[in-house]
Amino acid sequence: SARTAHSMFLDEARQEVVMFGGANPNGVALGDTWTYQGGQWSFLTPTTTPAARSGHAMAYDPSTSTGLLFGGEDSVGVPLSDMWTWDGLDWSQVTPATLPPSRSDHGLAYDRYRNRLVLFGGTDGAARLDDVWEWDGVDWAQITPAQPNGFAYGPAARDGFVMEYDPRSERV
Repeated sequence: SARTAHSMFLDEARQEVVMFGGANPNGVALGDTWTYQGGQWSFLTPTTTPAARSGHAMAYDPSTSTGLLFGGEDSVGVPLSDMWTWDGLDWSQVTPATLPPSRSDHGLAYDRYRNRLVLFGGTDGAARLDDVWEWDGVDWAQITPAQPNGFAYGPAARDGFVMEYDPRSERV
């Protein structure tokens, strides 16, 4: 169905695109899972699924052959701070000791060079964020990017953008 603010990733292990959630034209959050393979969309009915949401971010982790979903917002605009993995058949909630604060419209990308998932920015519903978090497969840690001269830096606070890994420069 028509939607906005959904998220997708390429599931390399199963050679299909996975799409979850978003919002319908009336702004109602969706909680459906779809795959796209060979020119065909398939609606899936996993046993376990994240709550309906939009503005979430997803990325593929090749080290575990799973997709990862973080955050988003529910139908009334409340930012979420939960984490889920997709194994090709079902969703599983992940409950690490540390989670980034609730947010939506953030960026998420897997850094293949450092084997880390990188999360940046978004909005907490009141303000745009400029924080950076990394997932090492066990827990999240907030990091402060540094220039070679030692000064902290990073992009300005923002939301509604996309991040990707560049294998040529080995950077997100």
